[in-house]
Amino acid sequence: MSLSHNFDLNLPPVEDNQEIFQNDEAYTEEEGSNNVHLFDLNIPLEDDSEEDHPPIIKRTNMLSNEERRLVYLALLRRSTNKKLRQGTIPDIAQLFSISKHTVSCIWKQSKNTRDGVVDVSHHKTKNCGRKRITIDREQFKSIPLSKRTTIRSLACATDVSKSALHRKVQSDDDIRRHTNPVKPLLKDANKKA
Repeated sequence: MSLSHNFDLNLPPVEDNQEIFQNDEAYTEEEGSNNVHLFDLNIPLEDDSEEDHPPIIKRTNMLSNEERRLVYLALLRRSTNKKLRQGTIPDIAQLFSISKHTVSCIWKQSKNTRDGVVDVSHHKTKNCGRKRITIDREQFKSIPLSKRTTIRSLACATDVSKSALHRKVQSDDDIRRHTNPVKPLLKDANKKA
């Protein structure tokens, strides 16, 4: 059975002829103010309660046009003569759980509008994402059979990369792969196997 001793790392090391600090209370410093506790590893630290801080919600996705319009209307309600009061942007950012940068970009976009029509919508609706490669099936039919036999020759004839053409062949049911087991260059003796 081992004895557990409370010890303080701030104290000088104990010599063999000295007694070890035995009581369970924390060591208090006698020279300074009364009841000043030194750092003790055996006493758990008091953590701040989570209720003191508002919950942090991280948004990684883009705001929809309707959400952007709501942010703009909230900013407009808190503005006077198109000037925001101090602290409005952080308040709106916390209200909608978005970054201050996003709120300020929406406000800046609303101020840069012309003709009195405010448009705070994002312009990524129609022109975002990876551009898809379109392969016309009618184009395959116009290519002679000798240039359609392999993916490499078909890719060269259609000006599409081999990998894109291979993905299209795998995903599309209309384009069917076909292999022919007949090998006309083999002699009759080798075909018997």
